[in-house]
Amino acid sequence: MRWVHLNQQYSGQWLNGIQDGKGTHTWFCKRVPCSQYPRMNEYRGEFSQGLRHGQGQFLYASGAVYSGEWKHNQKHGQGKYTCENGRVYEGEFHKDCVAEFPSFTPGMSGVTTSLPEENDSSKRSPQSSTNSALGSDMVLHINTLLDRVPEDHRDQELKQAEFVVLRYFGLLREIYRFYSSLGHEKSPDKTFPLTYLQFSRFLLDCRVHQHGITQAQIDHLFADQVYSPYTAILPRECISYIIIVAYHVYHKDIESSQNILGACFSKLMKQNIIPNAKNVKGSPFCHPVLASVACHYSDRCLEIYQALCKANSVRPDQSLTARQFVWLLKDLSLYDSELTLSKVLEILSVDSPAINDGIHNNLDLEISFLEFFDALLGCAEVKGQRIQTDVESQTDDTSHWDDTTQNITKPSSLQLALSVEMEQRQSPVLTFKEKDWMQKTQQFFTQTFFPTYEHSVKLEEERLKLREKNISGLADADEARHTEQLEAEERQDEDGKRVSKQ
Repeated sequence: MRWVHLNQQYSGQWLNGIQDGKGTHTWFCKRVPCSQYPRMNEYRGEFSQGLRHGQGQFLYASGAVYSGEWKHNQKHGQGKYTCENGRVYEGEFHKDCVAEFPSFTPGMSGVTTSLPEENDSSKRSPQSSTNSALGSDMVLHINTLLDRVPEDHRDQELKQAEFVVLRYFGLLREIYRFYSSLGHEKSPDKTFPLTYLQFSRFLLDCRVHQHGITQAQIDHLFADQVYSPYTAILPRECISYIIIVAYHVYHKDIESSQNILGACFSKLMKQNIIPNAKNVKGSPFCHPVLASVACHYSDRCLEIYQALCKANSVRPDQSLTARQFVWLLKDLSLYDSELTLSKVLEILSVDSPAINDGIHNNLDLEISFLEFFDALLGCAEVKGQRIQTDVESQTDDTSHWDDTTQNITKPSSLQLALSVEMEQRQSPVLTFKEKDWMQKTQQFFTQTFFPTYEHSVKLEEERLKLREKNISGLADADEARHTEQLEAEERQDEDGKRVSKQ
């Protein structure tokens, strides 16, 4: 839902025409020249009767972030507030104020201020120094790496890392803007925060996962900071994550133990990021309207991915493997003459060549949610080829496309919503290929993948219930036999006593 005259937008759950449940509300602001921050306020979380109520995250246009509990549109309860300069307060909030400092109201009117007692050196983080080469608003959060360095060398390591970042700062800012805009229409007055899903696409494009570490393993590095693929990442967090990834990829290749963070980051920039960044390969981000189509299925796919990880993993931090994805399609009976095993391996190897290099297969590699979702979109395109062949011979005409799609299936509520959304956005006219992709994707998820998966879940639940019933029946039978045996023994004892008395 968009309120154009108010520069606001909401997507999520409703109840009786009022925001209720989980959703995202965005307040767009005019971009300030030379500003590095996304110029919009955005709340992602729970609503009740049109108010922010429950758990949620608020991203301020200034760069500050609050994550925690809300009550009637106010920060109330346990929460974490991160200032623009990287300083963090975590604790109790009361009626939109920090409980410890009642006069301090963070994030008022979308503009935040510094936390009280900022000059107290005893409470200041070592990385919050205003002497940072990147400035006080670009504090690096790489404590997990600095803890690996001898304490007397940490300041030097941090300074050298900052100097290397400064060397590539302009390019990094350009990359941040580029990937944060994927899936959105270009706008001179609106920029968007980078999501972790977009950050993952950036790493896959740069082939970071082809150096002895999978994208799923990279996800585990940030598991305590990123709770969802749609978690927003600010510029300073993005740079910090890149440094962390660079260390885990290249620290074994660096001979010197001094300035290792800067050396790893520089190597990642030269060998991976500069040659490959902005060469986008993933299906969900190739077109803003196509991205909106894919987005309608991503939440459900995420639920399925997480359920599969939980069901198939031995360790709690283990992700889905390529082998388990292949077996998933077999269990759902999705293979046919078009979607063959070799075709699925080809789809999986687009992002991860190590899975199938044409000669050898490595199906034990873990796949991240983005790779899982990309693979499903690839399967959707293949499974829809039989639908496409009936239309390809006809003219590439919009009116004919409409007639054909009506003959294939009745317009769904999703299709109607997308049509309205495209008209509101005044999007460019889609090509026949793009419309064909939308149709095949919609049919694959709504008519094939989701229904068959739900059916398999129900069958599994019925099997478990039957198994429990059988186990319970066997237990009852054992108990009955045991009772009969005891009763027989008692009768024998009584008979023996009678015989002895006679």
